[in-house]
Parts: sequence; structure tokens; C-alpha cells
Amino acid sequence: MHQRTPSNGASAASRTRAVACTALTLAFVSCLTLVPTPVDPGQKEFAPFTCLFGCGDQDLRDVVSNILMFIPMGWAARYWTRSRGALALSILATLTIEVLQTSLITGRDASLRDILSNSLGGGLGIWLFDHWRSLARPDRGQAIRLAAVGSGAWLALLGFCGFGMRSAPTGDRWYGAWVPDVPQ
Repeated sequence: MHQRTPSNGASAASRTRAVACTALTLAFVSCLTLVPTPVDPGQKEFAPFTCLFGCGDQDLRDVVSNILMFIPMGWAARYWTRSRGALALSILATLTIEVLQTSLITGRDASLRDILSNSLGGGLGIWLFDHWRSLARPDRGQAIRLAAVGSGAWLALLGFCGFGMRSAPTGDRWYGAWVPDVPQ
């Protein structure tokens, strides 16, 4: 029996996986962004919309989670349309989410930082869709470049962690430190 191929050249099984991936991605993003959160009456005001960094204590976590959340969205959108259309869909989705968070959904904070990081995540997903084969099976030159980039990222992460773990006594006269309890 001959399988019918869709117009974009993908097999029926591939198209079924793409539909499932798209549905799961939309459900995941909707659950994370469109569910109201309880508002504490004593909570201070939300940060201004245009504030990018230094607006709260969770800035870096917020940016990284928004980028990671929209990578599958960009990947799924890229399956259905060309790169520019997929990027436009990712930006449209994030703008819709931010408008809904501003107007209808209680306890959510819309910001320019979210729009930028979501768009970056969508663009990264599109790029990964277009280049995943060369990342999964690189030729010799690509493998060397990937190893260099991976090593640099690993060293940067080690340096960042080391910087964060350095001893930092307080301004107080006395401070404590954990030391091993060694007999003698």
C-alpha cells in the first residue's frame, strides 16, 4: 500500500508527529502563560512594562524560561510555514499573550522583556529546525566549531559559577563560614 505524501514532501507519519508536537506546544505555552495567578493584596506593584533588567529578583530566570518555552513554538511554526512566517507567528503569539496578560488575566505581568525573550526563543526554535541535521551529524569542520563553542560555553559557565561561589563576608564585624569538622 502506498502512503500519500502531503504537499510539503513530508510523510503522513511525519505530519502526524508535527500535529501532535504543535498541539502539545500550544497547550504547554497556554498553561504556563494564560492561567491566572492569585493576587496578594499586600503585593507591591508590577515592574514597568519597558523595564528589561533590574526590575525584580527573578530577571534572569524569567528571560531563560521564556526563551526555552518558545523554542518548541518556533520549531512547530517552522514546520508549517517558511522561516519569516514562523517568526511572524511566534511574535504574534507572544504579543497576543502579553495583551491578554495585561487586559484579561489577573496576576500576570506583561513586559517588553517577555516579548523580546519569547521572540528570541521562537527564532532559536526556527534556527534549530533549519539546522538540526548539521548539529546532529556535523562534518569535520562543523564538529571542531561545535566543540570550540561548547568548550567556551562550559568554561564561561564554570567561571560564572566560580564568581558566584567566591567568599563574600558581610559588612558586619562577625560572620560565620562552614568548615569541615576535623578531629585534632
